[in-house]
Formats: sequence, structure tokens, C-alpha cells
Amino acid sequence: MSSKDQLVGIAREHLPAGVVEQWTGLLKPAVRLAHATGDDAVAGHLGGDAELPPDMPWPAWEGYGPLSLWLSLDCAALPAGELALPDSGRLLFFLFDGQLCESTAPYIGDDGPESRGAHRVVYVPEGTPTSLREAPAELRHRVPAEPLTASVIWTAPQYPDDLDAWHARYGEPDEAASRALYDDGFDDELDLWGRAARQLGGHPFAPQSPVEEDLARYVVFAGAERSGPELRREIARWRLLLQFMPDYETGLWCGDTNYLYWFITADDLAARRFDRARLLRQDT
Repeated sequence: MSSKDQLVGIAREHLPAGVVEQWTGLLKPAVRLAHATGDDAVAGHLGGDAELPPDMPWPAWEGYGPLSLWLSLDCAALPAGELALPDSGRLLFFLFDGQLCESTAPYIGDDGPESRGAHRVVYVPEGTPTSLREAPAELRHRVPAEPLTASVIWTAPQYPDDLDAWHARYGEPDEAASRALYDDGFDDELDLWGRAARQLGGHPFAPQSPVEEDLARYVVFAGAERSGPELRREIARWRLLLQFMPDYETGLWCGDTNYLYWFITADDLAARRFDRARLLRQDT
């Protein structure tokens, strides 16, 4: 059974008949990234060395030091999901992971303007001359490349604590549907079938407030008051590029409470301006 069929089945089990079609119409495909084993096709790696153009310096955060290579993806090996990603070349995600800090690491996230240099997304088009480079010596915690495999899954929208916000974005169900959407059994099954730890595109899952709304409120509008329609128009411009939840299988210096989300506008995605991606972080 496909993940979409599984989600449709969950909806039919838990939701009133009149809401099933509405809810399932909101499902989105995403590319799930999982640790590769055995004969799995490899689509990318966590950690490892970076293939960079010779004239490109290793990404660094001014005043703090070099960023760690978090993830590298072979775009040609990725299946088609919601995002119109390049069909060739490589995507590299760099992040300041805190290993260079003697005590408390600085806040990471573009909702803090002082943290804008803490991450970088680099796109290297196919045919670009590159060389394989080790991380700078200051980064003592170096993770050998951990292979990842990619597959398509379907993802479900998260029902936020703010019921009015969900109604404004997805339509207003009746009282019985609202109770069903909040039901613990429905939510527990979605945890099992409709959410991935690492994914490209699709609906994000956030342990706190809806992360797309945080992006609009605190990154784009920098906390300035905006109306509901303004926020919804802004949210519609953005796409989830990468979601990375805590991963206990990796050697990355990532902690066990950091949920990371990179977003990019539809226009920047089409123009391959990945350097304009924005990062948010939530803690459990």
C-alpha cells in the first residue's frame, strides 16, 4: 500500500465523510531521505567532504568560523516530488553546528537577524569543475559520509493549535470535523504514516507553532504586525526545501532536540537561487 493510500484510509477511518475529500485534497508528495542500507540506491550523504568549485571558499559565519557540511544531494538521483528541483548537479547544505563554541552555542535561525550567516545552501550545476575538499581543520568533529537513499512519500497538513489559522488556510469544517481533526487517534496515526524525519518538499511537521507561519511572521515581516490575509499571501510564496528532525543514527553534531527547516520561495527555486533559502529552528 502506498503512503497516499494509507493516509486516505486514515482519513476515512477518522473523519466525517464530508471532510475526507477536502482533507485528502491537501496531501502533498515529498522526497523522503533515509539512511541507505544494502543495495539501496544512494542519492546523497550526511557529512563527509564537499565537492566545491576551486574558486569557492569553504562557507563560514563571520565571527564564528567555518560551517559544517550537513547534507549533500545528487539531484539526478532524486525522484520527482512536489518541488521542481534541478534534474542534475548537486545541492549542499552547510550549517553552524555549535562544535566551535566553548560553552553555549549562538541561536541558529533566520528569525534572529544576527544568525543569517549560520547556514548556506550551495547549488553546483552539472559540468562545473569541482574538487573534493575536506572540512577546515578547526572543525574537529568530522563525520565520514553517511549514504542516504530517497523515495517519494505523501505528507499530511498539520492541524495547528490556532484553529482560526487552520480554517483561514484550509477552509472551515463544521464542529464535528473540528473534533475529528483534533482527535488523538487521528493525530497518532499521522505520526506513524504522514510525517518523515528528513524530507524535501511536502508539508512540514513542527513540534511547536506552524513553522510556515513563523517564517512569514518572524523572518519575512520581522515580527511586525500583519493581517491574516497578508500572512496567507506570504506563506503561499514559500516552499519547504528541507526538513531535518533529530536523527539518532547519524554522527552529525546535531543534538536531539533541534528541528531544522529550510524554506525557499517558488521564484527563487525556479531561478536556482538556493543561496536565498531561509532557515528556521524549533526545539521539542
